[in-house]
Amino acid sequence: MDKIISKNMPTAGSRTPLLSIKESAAYLNVSPRTIMRRINSSEIAIVRVFGQIRFKIEDLEKFIADNRIPSLSEQRKVINDGLS
Repeated sequence: MDKIISKNMPTAGSRTPLLSIKESAAYLNVSPRTIMRRINSSEIAIVRVFGQIRFKIEDLEKFIADNRIPSLSEQRKVINDGLS
């Protein structure tokens, strides 16, 4: 994560920095084009700063969580817990 966020990137107080498209792509290990597709389909929340697109790390983490597919063993556990 340290390599993704520039060391001279300004932060306000304890707020986390906003990531660019390129930094967000690196964070998610995808191409910037994939990020643009997700923006265009409204799948990822964005922040506009003077017309530039930026991302909160929390929003990227939410995107990851929302798109997580549980393993088969996790799915079985949910089914078994529901039957008990």
